Amino acid sequence: MVGHGVPVWKLSYVRTCALLGLVLGWLPMLFHGPIPEKFDQFYISGSWAVWAWYLSRMSIGLLVGITVRPRTFWLRGLLVGGFVMLPLGFVSLAVPTCGPTCMGANILTGAGEGLLIALLAWWLTGQQRIED
Repeated sequence: MVGHGVPVWKLSYVRTCALLGLVLGWLPMLFHGPIPEKFDQFYISGSWAVWAWYLSRMSIGLLVGITVRPRTFWLRGLLVGGFVMLPLGFVSLAVPTCGPTCMGANILTGAGEGLLIALLAWWLTGQQRIED
């Protein structure tokens, strides 16, 4: 215990969200990719291109943690996660072997990841946002 009875091991809301994002950001890869081969066939280095999706997914946690609007934490998680994946959804639309299905899957799993991060951070820290 330190100071005002706060445990030393307690993580802040933002750190908790960021760490959850780093871990949970890898889960969608197990379900729908992206896979490098979709880009390789168009003479784009797929092993590099897919990192845009991985890094975006891993950033969802930090962005959920530092965003304060909307105040409802679960809605904020859904919106932040979906909006983070929206730009790459347009890239998915441009890939003929992917299209709207991949765009929808990426936005849906981004929103789901954001929701899960917001719920877990609230459960672990008791806080709904950085202001608490």
